[in-house]
Amino acid sequence: MSKRWLIVAGLVLLSALLLFFKSSRDREEEKNVRAPSTKSQQMTASGRQQASKTRADHLRAMVTPSPNFEPGEHKVEDLGDFTLPELKVPQATFEEALDALLEEYTFICLRTRQEPLDFRFEVPEGLDQRQDIHLTNRSFQQALQTLAIAYGLKLNWKEDGQFDLVKISDLPPSNKSPIQGRQWALPSNFKNYLEPYMTPNESVATDEGSTDISTTLKRFGWLRGDEVSVELFPTSSQLIMRSNRVELAELYQLMETFYGLAPSQQIFSNWMVTSPDEIALLEKGFLTLAELDEAMPPHAEVLSLPEVVARRGESAEVSLIQGDVESDWTGLTYSVSSEGYGFGVRESSRFEYRPGGEPIQLGENGTAFELPSQVVKENSDIAPPQRHALVERIPTDQGVLYMVTSTMAIDVTGRAVYPEDLAGE
Repeated sequence: MSKRWLIVAGLVLLSALLLFFKSSRDREEEKNVRAPSTKSQQMTASGRQQASKTRADHLRAMVTPSPNFEPGEHKVEDLGDFTLPELKVPQATFEEALDALLEEYTFICLRTRQEPLDFRFEVPEGLDQRQDIHLTNRSFQQALQTLAIAYGLKLNWKEDGQFDLVKISDLPPSNKSPIQGRQWALPSNFKNYLEPYMTPNESVATDEGSTDISTTLKRFGWLRGDEVSVELFPTSSQLIMRSNRVELAELYQLMETFYGLAPSQQIFSNWMVTSPDEIALLEKGFLTLAELDEAMPPHAEVLSLPEVVARRGESAEVSLIQGDVESDWTGLTYSVSSEGYGFGVRESSRFEYRPGGEPIQLGENGTAFELPSQVVKENSDIAPPQRHALVERIPTDQGVLYMVTSTMAIDVTGRAVYPEDLAGE
């Protein structure tokens, strides 16, 4: 055989050996991707724990804690009372939406001087779909459950306070375990309680009977397979569900949440305090319950405005005007509102005064009040849920005007939600 053919044969053999080694390496890499090791899974969980710590450390350097709050801690079971005013994430994957939720939660914790909880979890693969997420006034638990439903996941809380996320499509049928039946008496506004678990482009249909409620509950990851069912009796507000023990227990927990959601209202007590000089107590902008009882200095004049009541998140207004309310009016209007913010509240107010009419008669003695020029002032601040007062400072030609608004939460019976609010009254 000539030397040239020997060289060609050698090159062919070398190429074959290279292809063999490359194919073996590709198969090994494919094997590693398809079956991640336990150590790899532990590293993923550790990575998420580190990401949670990094998020908190990053925000600590940016967030200024509110001086209106005392430092505090909370547990997972308290998250049903932790309110997120808004979560807005356009065209997000589930992981992006979840990261946004945890970042907003951490931000509010730091603003209200709460220590954020450390969540460790794994996100199932293949959740690449994108959708617009816009949630308002949801508790942390409602927001997390809403995201799970929107992306086809079953949310499972564990005893250690952590949670698992599993694709509903990967779950076994519900009838793999023995089937049992249970009956519940539903709240009259049951549909309203389910609405917070849906995104704005979805709705809960319960008026037509069992078919619609069955579809809704399946989105929680329940009622998978044959022999499981749910019956709704709108007239008697009864719901009967047949499923396995675990799903019945989970629905029971959801029902308990509904019964604990008593709507609350806010009582707003308002005063106008005028003074030629600044008042140190009011310059803080926030008063505790004890400070509310402190006497005003002799040179201050305190004028009472009417007390108003509003549901949380809704606005109430004091209107003392003359003329056409839609256009040319004189006098003053003062609107206030309160919404949940973490474990506290975020309150907003707007004061507007227009001169030109008769002096406004305020207080028990009908004291005349007027200003020489128009004033418009808006204010917003966060505060604890217990009774307190926020102060809006308005400079005037005659000195300083303070709008003092004391807020107290009451239940449907009119009782204070926080009994300590009534101390000393």
